[in-house]
Amino acid sequence: MRKGIDWRRARERDVVPNPVNFSLPPGCSDADVIRRAATEFNLRIDTLPQQLEERKHPRGKSFLGAAADLFDGITLSHPGLRWSKLTDGVLRFASGTMRPLNEFDLIAGRLMYELKSNRKSYRLSSSEWLSVARELDAKRLSPLDHLEPAQKEKLDVYNRNQRIQIQCWAIAFQRSGRRVNDVRRALKQRLNRACDRYQKSLNANH
Repeated sequence: MRKGIDWRRARERDVVPNPVNFSLPPGCSDADVIRRAATEFNLRIDTLPQQLEERKHPRGKSFLGAAADLFDGITLSHPGLRWSKLTDGVLRFASGTMRPLNEFDLIAGRLMYELKSNRKSYRLSSSEWLSVARELDAKRLSPLDHLEPAQKEKLDVYNRNQRIQIQCWAIAFQRSGRRVNDVRRALKQRLNRACDRYQKSLNANH
């Protein structure tokens, strides 16, 4: 199995230049956008599903920002589409018939999958958990909106009894104390579940 790479760390090491800045003419497709971004980063593309060729941009397409954000935006507009960046410099886009992932499972699942697939052990370090948390906060994916009921209950109990509430992911992974441990475990459980769903969707496409 080819292994994934953490986009945040890659950008910090300048393995993947950031940001990307380009414009394409009217009539370009999502596939054209991906090819142009890949060219900017000197990356190869494994496959591009036909649905990416079919969606056109009648006014053209301009983009300035991180490639990961560009690819996330494209995949969210195509139900069932997934993408991943592999350590051998290959971009993989795949489309399947499974139920489409929601925005959180797609983005959080990919972040977790790329970290876990690059190691023998699935255990993440504290800094790695925090890096995922900061990515989710940057994309405004609040735990208040994306935890499942049992996990959300633990967060609600904590917030009712604390003067400073947890409303974003990073705070939960930065704060110390016995009471916050239950919340942190709940958040990790939700992130691991997103990873499992994302991985199953990838496996279904191959």
